[in-house]
Order: sequence, then structure tokens, then C-alpha cells
Amino acid sequence: MSPTLRNTLIVAAAVVVSLLVASAGVWWAASREVVTRITSLSHTGSTGRALVVYHPGLSDFPDRITSAFAAGMASAGWRVDRTTASRRAPTDLSGYDLVVLGSPVYANAAAPPLTRYLDRLGDLGGRPVVLVFTAAGDAGPALETSAAQAAAHHGRVVARLGYTTQQIGDPPPGDTGPQVERAARMARDAGRGLRAVSP
Repeated sequence: MSPTLRNTLIVAAAVVVSLLVASAGVWWAASREVVTRITSLSHTGSTGRALVVYHPGLSDFPDRITSAFAAGMASAGWRVDRTTASRRAPTDLSGYDLVVLGSPVYANAAAPPLTRYLDRLGDLGGRPVVLVFTAAGDAGPALETSAAQAAAHHGRVVARLGYTTQQIGDPPPGDTGPQVERAARMARDAGRGLRAVSP
């Protein structure tokens, strides 16, 4: 084997190993639970009481969208408690009229911490569920899968909302600021438009 071929193979192997390690690191970061306290956006409200549980993801986009949706709900008269999908998130839903599940989409699926949280909840007892997902592309397949998972736990999915940083007709990726702001406004408006749902 020539020295040039050997050096090329070594460099190629190093690149492959580096990509595998980087991919594993990203997957680990996307899969780990983030623990936060429950924050209440509104202590009063006559529309109902909602629990918003989300996974913050690898960027601030999921947090911004979930925050905007929860703020919209609070302005529409909902009492809103918000926390991340972790082992410390509430599993006793008896005090809530609605559950909102938020997640970034990775590989056409919800983030693993949100999926694990939904499994820990067990039977949702027919409780209304809203899915609020974020993606760099199409959130549809992840919304479908998570809606089926919620239904398997006897949840009643009343809305599936997908927000993206990139839509058809948008300028090429780069500065996604305007798209993020547009998505946040849409999420806030959707939260405002969410009226009382019957249990």
C-alpha cells in the first residue's frame, strides 16, 4: 500500500469517527432530560387550568414557541403551569383541564424526554391534549406519531400544531430570525384562540 493511499484512508477513517462521535453527542444532548421548576403564567383565569410540558431542545426555538403559546393561553383566561418533560414533571393531572405537550422534532419524532414523560403519565382519562411541535422542516410525521401515542394513553388530541423555522417560499437558510418571530406570533395567536375544552 502506498503511503499516499494509507494517509488518505487514515484521514477518511478519522473523519468518519469524528462524525459518529459528533452525531452521538447531538443525540445524547437531544435525549437528555432537562429539569425545571413549574412556573405559573397566570394564577387566575376562568377558561380552565392547563399544564404545559415541553422539551427545550438544542436551540431556543422550542422554548420560544412553547412560551408564546402558553402566554397566549394565559391572555385568553387560562391558568397555565409550565415545566419541562422530566421525572419531576407532574404526573397527577387531576387539577388540570388540558395538557399541552411541546417538543422539537428530531428524525421525524418527538424528543425522547417528551415520549418518556407521556409513557409515565399512563392513562390520560380522556383528557384533552394539544401538541405544539417545532421543526426545521415538516413536523407532520412526529405530530401523527405523538397523537397516536396520546390516544393510546386515552388522551383526546384536540389540536396538532407544528411550527417551523423554514417554510416553502422562505429565503435560503441563514438568518432565521424573521421566521422564528413569525412562528412565535402564530403560536401566541393559537394559544389566545384556544377556548375551553370539555373534558
